[in-house]
Amino acid sequence: MLVDNIQPKFRSPGQFVVEALAAHLEISKENVIFDKRIRNVQLKPSEQFSWRINRKLKGADQSSEYWFTCIQSIESASPEKQKLIFDWLDKRVGHLKLIIPPLAERRE
Repeated sequence: MLVDNIQPKFRSPGQFVVEALAAHLEISKENVIFDKRIRNVQLKPSEQFSWRINRKLKGADQSSEYWFTCIQSIESASPEKQKLIFDWLDKRVGHLKLIIPPLAERRE
């Protein structure tokens, strides 16, 4: 099943998302905790207007319920939208340059 899933060079209607399968297997094993208080910011910057992205990011800043962010195809977004999102991530999570060196140092 997994071997068949990786055969096509491009996406095919017969393929499935492996992460979704893994999630469903963990759910079937009752190896998950569902918490409806935890929320996700879903951004599609190549499709959404800047005002909508701003509204979603402000909403996440105003609530402690937002733990995750899913950003679809940021490379397809305008430079202005990319800057808006990366600046928000730097403020909210921290700059990538501050995170990566400590990880590299641990491997040495």
